[in-house]
Amino acid sequence: MASQEAEIGARSVIDISMTADVTELSEVVVSALGIDRNTRDVVYANQTVGSDELLSAPNKNTLEALRGKAAGVRLSTGSGSVGASTRIVLRGEGSLTGNNNALIVVDGIPINNETTRGGDGRSTSGYADHGNRFNDINPNDIESVTILKGPSATSLYGSRGASGVVLITTKSGKGKGKMQIGLNSSFSVEEAYVLLQRQNQFGQGYDGLHFDTGENWSWGPEFDGVVRPWTSPIDADGDGAIESLMRPYSAVPNQLEEFFNRGNTLSNSVNLSGSSEGFTYYASYSNT
Repeated sequence: MASQEAEIGARSVIDISMTADVTELSEVVVSALGIDRNTRDVVYANQTVGSDELLSAPNKNTLEALRGKAAGVRLSTGSGSVGASTRIVLRGEGSLTGNNNALIVVDGIPINNETTRGGDGRSTSGYADHGNRFNDINPNDIESVTILKGPSATSLYGSRGASGVVLITTKSGKGKGKMQIGLNSSFSVEEAYVLLQRQNQFGQGYDGLHFDTGENWSWGPEFDGVVRPWTSPIDADGDGAIESLMRPYSAVPNQLEEFFNRGNTLSNSVNLSGSSEGFTYYASYSNT
């Protein structure tokens, strides 16, 4: 209600009619269970990142978009491939044996953000990172991301929120009357940045003297460019004759650089939003 002043004078009874007053909060934070509260009213550490800041640079994953924008947030990616899983830890590791990942809550609903793997998980027989469920959320559909830290902020989520909570608030329809249409497009290029350093002076072998096509070590004789067998003798063409492939005894230049291809990622998304009497709507479609 609005504050009012009335002169008392000689009156013994004063009648005052209360009038409504709209006060705009300076800053609002989404707390546990999706409740909007004034930042000054909460006693625990929190930080909110808005959609404009999240989309300041093209990102295929909203967690990756948080990198460098929130204090105390550590992000690590399983691999450099598109759609790889992302791990988020708040304020460092808190357990040696438990799960240190922050709990992800989208519009009040906790989601399972564990990594989906393929193969048997061993490097010798195959491993595939299929990403985690947070990759399914379109960054353009997110209104804000609020980071809640400390036991006071996560008490409502029990033990699942012991490592912190990341609250995601998605966009909703705004405005009155006319439908609003939004279109976002982004294109990114990825290349291998750090490659294994290898020596290009010696060939297969282990004693620096004898060339051995079956040896894994690369400390054989020094490269001299002479054409010689470079594979173990096998029947490669099925004619019964044992032969070896021949090639110059020299290093292959840019072998690792030519192994990796340049990665190109194109993302397009479109959304429809608006409101009418009694309801709001927001629908979106994205393709990467």
